[in-house]
Amino acid sequence: MLFNPLLPIPEDCMSYKDLRKFRANQKAEFFQVALKYSNYLWKKGLPARALLAMDRALFADIQSMAKVFIDWELPYSALVWYLTNLQSSKFMGNPRIHYQHLADRLRGDRENVKKWRSWACWYLSCKACPNLKPDVNHIFNEPSLVRIKKELNQHGIQEDLIHFENALKLL
Repeated sequence: MLFNPLLPIPEDCMSYKDLRKFRANQKAEFFQVALKYSNYLWKKGLPARALLAMDRALFADIQSMAKVFIDWELPYSALVWYLTNLQSSKFMGNPRIHYQHLADRLRGDRENVKKWRSWACWYLSCKACPNLKPDVNHIFNEPSLVRIKKELNQHGIQEDLIHFENALKLL
């Protein structure tokens, strides 16, 4: 599998330990390492785990105008790239259900920004892979694109809406 060109090139050898050392400080440096680890897992043929590592980057506590945004966006466009470049022989699970459950069940620290970033990823998953089925047993209020943008703008950082709209252009 190819590296995702929208993410940083990873180290030759990485593991979950690369993320664990940031347990107490999941900010800009963690964000970049999580993006690298996601790309590493993708290249190793582990797309479901790559998606989970991308979630970790998405939930990093980074401030608007952080230096990391000079080189890398919040991974909305990278998610679209993953979804549209998956080889049929690889297992990614169902990102639509993953983000549906994640968004509807998040609690705790920075709940709203994580929730609306997850809904943004859910929306991208639905559009990039319209054949994916929802979890019909999970009752939830499906947010509109207008609401997702409004909530990202309210709860996220300045780059959230910009990077989400960049991803929408790829669909």
